[in-house]
Amino acid sequence: MEKSIFMDRAPLAIYKDARRENVKPHKRVYIKRNHEEPVDIARLSRPVQALAAGEEILRYYFLDESVRNSVLNITGERDDET
Repeated sequence: MEKSIFMDRAPLAIYKDARRENVKPHKRVYIKRNHEEPVDIARLSRPVQALAAGEEILRYYFLDESVRNSVLNITGERDDET
């Protein structure tokens, strides 16, 4: 049977957590308060912590437009592309 739908998963993290993985120093944002040691912004900011939470993107690729339209009809989703 010929495959007409291909699935792909890709990790996504906008701001990587240096405590969980190796991150190059120039990719970090550090905050220094008064005479304290610099601290990674993710430790001080909940919004930045949320950006560091890893997610996964699930993508589907279709061999042609007719297969894609069939899937959209089956799932009841709309095609919002303009």
